[in-house]
Amino acid sequence: MGERSLKRSKMEQEDEESHLRDEEEEEEGEDQMTEEALILLLGKLENEVHTYKSKVKNAEKKINKTKEMLGRLRSKKVESSGKKPVLNIPPKILSKSTLASSSSSSSSSSSSSSSSDRNSVPKPSKHEFATHKKKTEENKRPRPLQEVNSDRNSVPKPSNHEIAHERNSGENKMLGFSQDVNTCKRPKLLNFNASHLFSSQHKRKLRCLELCPTDDTLFATSALDGSINLWEVQSFTDKSRASLLYSFDFLSPKERKWPEDIAWHPQGKCIFSVHTADKNESQVAMINITQTGTKNTIFLEGKPHLKGLINRITFMPWVNQSPCFATCGSDHAVVLWKESEQNNSWTHQILHRDFHSSAVTAAFGPQNKEAVLSVGMDKRVVLYDLGTERCEFKFVLDAKCLNVLPNPADSNLYMVQLGVPEKQLRLFDMREKQKEVHGFGWKQDRSECQSALVSPAWSPDGWQVSTGSADNFIHFFDIRYKSNVPSQSLKAHNKRVFKAVWHPTFPLLISISSDLNIGLHNYH
Repeated sequence: MGERSLKRSKMEQEDEESHLRDEEEEEEGEDQMTEEALILLLGKLENEVHTYKSKVKNAEKKINKTKEMLGRLRSKKVESSGKKPVLNIPPKILSKSTLASSSSSSSSSSSSSSSSDRNSVPKPSKHEFATHKKKTEENKRPRPLQEVNSDRNSVPKPSNHEIAHERNSGENKMLGFSQDVNTCKRPKLLNFNASHLFSSQHKRKLRCLELCPTDDTLFATSALDGSINLWEVQSFTDKSRASLLYSFDFLSPKERKWPEDIAWHPQGKCIFSVHTADKNESQVAMINITQTGTKNTIFLEGKPHLKGLINRITFMPWVNQSPCFATCGSDHAVVLWKESEQNNSWTHQILHRDFHSSAVTAAFGPQNKEAVLSVGMDKRVVLYDLGTERCEFKFVLDAKCLNVLPNPADSNLYMVQLGVPEKQLRLFDMREKQKEVHGFGWKQDRSECQSALVSPAWSPDGWQVSTGSADNFIHFFDIRYKSNVPSQSLKAHNKRVFKAVWHPTFPLLISISSDLNIGLHNYH
């Protein structure tokens, strides 16, 4: 009995030692895995979750649209038979209760016949509504890079083989996107089947057009009359329509200057504008469109810019727990603004004022790193790293830089708009620094002067670019097309076209022009 127990204890000791060795080997393997690889894998998983959520959202929109079509069809049948239909349609939870209530008052005559049917449907409780709204806002808000780093220890760690596979697949995907640029012999053409022009309700020339990031039915326009108009697209069929919801006064308090540029808060709750820094004027304004009965514009206290116009305001995609945006102006400065915990309070930080020798016209933040890339009238392109607080790279182009836009699909690709005819748009890869990937543009018959008010826009898939022109046309460029001329052009307005933006979910373009009209263009 003593020998058997001794053998059993030895075997148990050997098993424990082998188990400890296995755990040590696993820990060594885990230590070998780089932080970069884990972040890459997490990024891919988050992208997959975002893709599935987008598919669910699109499916829900199709369901609601089908139910509306079914309701209209049944109502037509009932009108002919004289009976009242009973529709078993669940209530739709709106994310903009204030706007819905105001818009319903303008269309009360058309909705009065169906109000009794909606009242018979059980409404969600306050707890269910609050839970749904909280989950929706959390899902729409992008996760910051620091949050990913803090959570990486709680995620199951993959094997070395899985990490290598994910790294290679991610690099090949991005490399494949850039490799397809400027390679195709034939462009992808858009088939426009209907265009609708209507009054912008502005008294002077339009200046800006921006889509709401959280509600695909809303967009805002600004003009030289100092007002910002909020619009709602009511139909996404072959003949789209839009109605005016609100008009806000954004004139500066002292000199009564109009907004030079506008931007939406990433959560879609506020609209921001930038003005001028002359005569100690208020530089940044905002208004919360979700507060009931609020139409007063709030001007931020900070005045970091020294003089001249503030040309651009752009929200950053790499939010650190709270949203932030960058402003750039004629005083050569790029300023970063961060939202504080106090209500309507923002702090500012001057990133640099010496890297540009002339007015800074535009800036944006790359999705894959905390940095700000800016361009200016001095022909310079500057990438400033916030972590190291230094200039990562800087180079000079052959013409004045009017604007810069990041590609929505490839975080390394960006487009610079130049003030030179026939090659106004240039594509660059951030990994190649100053190497030009592609260049294209259009010829203007009326004027050789390139206006900074004419702005380009990316399509949601990142393959196409739309831009206005002084010749009343909207020009389109397929970046895969091996040519430096437009792949197609659309005569959209009677005067200069300032901008044409792509709707994120429907085949629709929205344009503004100096003819004081807004254009809705449906395509296939």
